[in-house]
Amino acid sequence: MPDGTYFFRVDGRRTGEQEVAKASHILISANNNKDSAKAEAEKIMKRAKSGEDFAQLAAELSQDKGSASQGGDVGFFSKGKMVKPFEDAVFAASVGSIVGPVETQFGYHVIKVTDKKSEELKYSEIKLVPQISQATRNKIRMDANSISTQVEAGTTFETVVKNLKLNSVETPFFDKNRPVMNSRALTNEIFDAKVGDVLKPREMKNYGYIIAQVVDERKAGIAELKDVKEEITAKIKKIKQLDMIKSRAEAAYNQVKSTGLATATGFDVKTAQVKDNGVVPGLGQDFALTATVFKSNQGQLVGPVRGELGYYIIQVNTKAVPDDNTVNAAVKDYKTQLQNQARQAAFYQWFQFVKEKAKIEDNRGKHYDEF
Repeated sequence: MPDGTYFFRVDGRRTGEQEVAKASHILISANNNKDSAKAEAEKIMKRAKSGEDFAQLAAELSQDKGSASQGGDVGFFSKGKMVKPFEDAVFAASVGSIVGPVETQFGYHVIKVTDKKSEELKYSEIKLVPQISQATRNKIRMDANSISTQVEAGTTFETVVKNLKLNSVETPFFDKNRPVMNSRALTNEIFDAKVGDVLKPREMKNYGYIIAQVVDERKAGIAELKDVKEEITAKIKKIKQLDMIKSRAEAAYNQVKSTGLATATGFDVKTAQVKDNGVVPGLGQDFALTATVFKSNQGQLVGPVRGELGYYIIQVNTKAVPDDNTVNAAVKDYKTQLQNQARQAAFYQWFQFVKEKAKIEDNRGKHYDEF
């Protein structure tokens, strides 16, 4: 963990009554620009899917300050404890899956499901926090100052990093309201600098020394084409790919429409339990699929259905329609769940509203490094 090394001893174990899941997430707040927030979340999703360390991405990019310091870890939770879209995505995905972006009232989440179980544990823990000697700390500070001096003298940032066999990470564009690496002080310093400026080394909790260079800037508003070109290109490619396989999907449907999927040969037929929420277990989010399932009759073969991820041939095996008593009982539970979710979101929404309407300039980050 970022704050130290933990040793756990399991003191007791018993079977729990309900499944719990453990997940980490990266939150990108909408901040009145949902399109920009979603685009940034999709970029982060691609980086996480490509194999970049999720905990590091969360620590650097997540706007949930509380979990970011823990690598995005929100711990174990049961159903009804998180906002519903977040919860649905987690419990529908398998362990190890990275899903998203998932939209909630807080913004867009990129989520990694790290564990699921129905056991309850009793444990003891020991926490060890590494201590760095003053001599080592002084050497690190001198190395950081040396890097800063070399870049200021004209050596490119990339060259210095390469020569020292270090890693540099370029952030996505962010606004002044976002604490970079959990530090509003660093954000303020970046916004006070000009493109090309190298900031003085800054010692930051859980990170060490940070040397930042301002590499580009954008005006607030609609994203420039060059910033969303990759995203647009990917979407167009997906549309074209779906266009190309349409005839194959129609041929597959014609092949199985008389026999159904149960006896189909030569196809990878998957079975899943779905809700009408767009989440498909083991696949991802595709509202076209789940909406079609709930419109179809039991036993009916439907297809080919074009979704965001591909074409589907669907056959509903079973369809559970609750009776009035079950619905009435569920409505009561659902109202309680919505009330709990509203309580969780109320303070955040109020605080965001106050910040947007306030005429007070927040300068705490200029005076307190830990803010």
